[in-house]
Amino acid sequence: MAADPWCPYNCEPGAESPGFMVELARAALAEDGIHVHYRTMPWTRAMQQARIGEVDGVIGAERFEAEGLVVPLRAFGVSTQGIALGRDDPMQWQGTDSIGARRVAFISGYDYAESVAVKAAELNPGATMIEFTGDDALERMLLLLARQRVDLVVDDLNVLQYKVKQLGLELQLRVVSTDVVAPVYISLSPKLKEAALIADKLDAGIKRLRESGEFERILARYRIQPWKIDPSDPEPID
Repeated sequence: MAADPWCPYNCEPGAESPGFMVELARAALAEDGIHVHYRTMPWTRAMQQARIGEVDGVIGAERFEAEGLVVPLRAFGVSTQGIALGRDDPMQWQGTDSIGARRVAFISGYDYAESVAVKAAELNPGATMIEFTGDDALERMLLLLARQRVDLVVDDLNVLQYKVKQLGLELQLRVVSTDVVAPVYISLSPKLKEAALIADKLDAGIKRLRESGEFERILARYRIQPWKIDPSDPEPID
């Protein structure tokens, strides 16, 4: 499995805490003797390599951006979009028109971020959208934000809060939540012969983890609350 660093969903490969989605995937498949090997690479590259079979799957894709991949029914995380901004920036989130004529940084290839950026640009002609790439894109964006070189950084709420704290920028930056919420999945390469079978095993495995309580124990180590899936999502609600 591959993804770009998106801690706490997926963190440093080989670390004691590699990310709650990595731990859930490993625990969900362990009973069937399937081992999950995880590595990081830029997000766009991870998606491309999954589509051509260079990696067996990706961690953290939304269902619509995983078009062409084999996606289990059950989500392995729920992402709430967040925005990081300067501590003294008075912006209060009331939709994308709140962005105004600000410079907005986001990671290229994240469909949710790009869609918000496009909508923001349409509603705010004075806004400037700046794309970043690479494994260290979020760190670079936040450091530029702290230096007032950009005005806003768009990413997942949990990821932004984690990274701001890790970089020691809590006195300079704050993170606000938006109304954009989406389930995220372990998505498998269509070139993987056993993809459909493994997708079924992921569904059965995470159901088993919920029933045993291991699901909540894994999330608790990352200070993540168990999620409720929106009824519009195709994941069955037990």
